[in-house]
Amino acid sequence: MRRKAYTVSNEKRKIMSNIISQNIFDYATSELSQDAFISLLVAWFDSEKEELRDISKSFISSLYNEYYKKKLIFNKNASIKIYQQYHKIDIYFELISNGQKIPFIIEDKTWTEPHSNQLLKYVDKVSTATIAKEKIIKIFFKTGHITEKDEAETLEAGYVIIDTGWIYKFLAQYEIENSIFNDYKEYLKKNFYEKLYINNQKKQLKNWTTNATHNGYVQYAIIKAIKDELKDNILFCHTNLIKFTRNGRQWDTWWSFYNNGFSLFVKIKKIGKLHRIRLVKYSQTKIPSESKQKNLERFSLFINDFLDSTENKNIQKTKKPRGQAREIEIAFLELNNELLLKDVVKEFSNFMQFFLEKLTENEYL
Repeated sequence: MRRKAYTVSNEKRKIMSNIISQNIFDYATSELSQDAFISLLVAWFDSEKEELRDISKSFISSLYNEYYKKKLIFNKNASIKIYQQYHKIDIYFELISNGQKIPFIIEDKTWTEPHSNQLLKYVDKVSTATIAKEKIIKIFFKTGHITEKDEAETLEAGYVIIDTGWIYKFLAQYEIENSIFNDYKEYLKKNFYEKLYINNQKKQLKNWTTNATHNGYVQYAIIKAIKDELKDNILFCHTNLIKFTRNGRQWDTWWSFYNNGFSLFVKIKKIGKLHRIRLVKYSQTKIPSESKQKNLERFSLFINDFLDSTENKNIQKTKKPRGQAREIEIAFLELNNELLLKDVVKEFSNFMQFFLEKLTENEYL
C-alpha cells in the first residue's frame, strides 16, 4: 500500500523554522560547549581579524583586572599558549608578555558545584619551580546559580568568581558579524541572564509567588532566608552549607541544620503537583516502616502544641511514613498559590525553632 505524500506549505514551513532553534548552543548545552567558547575567545588573540583580536585582548585583560584589580598592558610581542585539558583543567592558558609568563586557570560550570578538592588540585598541578601559586590567575566561571559551596571553596582555593552577569555584560559590549559569538551571547542572555541573573538581582523573596518554586534559585533563596532567620540560634548548625541536586528540570534543595547521630533537614521537594517545604529526619541506616510510624507518633507528642497554636496556619503533620528508607518526613508546608514566600519563610522558621528547642528538652528521637 502506497503512503500518501504530504506537502508542507511555505507558510507552515516558515512557522516550523521559527519554532526550531537555529542556535547551536540551544542543543550543545553542556559545560564542554561553554569551555569551547571561552577557549575560542582566548584563541582569537592570534586571529587575522582585528575586531576578534581586540575582543580576545579585552577578555584576557578583564580577567586579569578582576583578579589583580589592576590594568594589564600587552607588549607588541605578547603571545598566548592554550593547553587543552591540561591536568583535566577546563581551560588553561599562558600569556607571555613583557618577559613574563602569566598562567590562567578557568574552571567552568553551568549548574554543578566544585567537587573532590578539584580547585586546589589544579593549582598544585600548575605550580612549579618557575610558577608560584600566588602568580596563577584563578577564575571560577559559572553561569548557573552561585551557591554557598561555590563561595566557600573558591575562597579557600583563592579563585575569583565570574558569574553570568559579568560575562554577559562583557559580551554585550560588542556587535560583530560572527555567528558563534552572537549565538552564545543570545543563548546566555535567554537562558541565564534574563531567567536567572536579572531575577536574582532585581527580585526579592517578597515579590516571588509559589509558582516560581520550580526554579532552583528560588528554592535556594527560600532556604537561605530560613537559614538567615535562624542565624542567632545556637542550636542550629549554620556552618552546614545549603545543597541541591538537579535531575533534568527537577530540583531538590536542602539544608542540614542538626547533626547528632542522625540529621535534621529542611528540604524543598515537589510531591504530586505542588512543592513543599519539609522537615526531615535522615538516618545513616535504613529505618523500617514500623519504626518510622513510631517516630512520627513520638514527634506528635511535642509538636501538637505548635500545630494547634495561632502561630501556625499552614504547617501540617505527616501522618503516614513516606519517602526513602532512611528518611522520615516529620512535618511539611505545602506551597499553594495563596501563600507569599516571605510569610512561608517566617512561619516555617518559627516552627523549626520551636521543634529544635523541644528536641533538646526531650528524648523522643
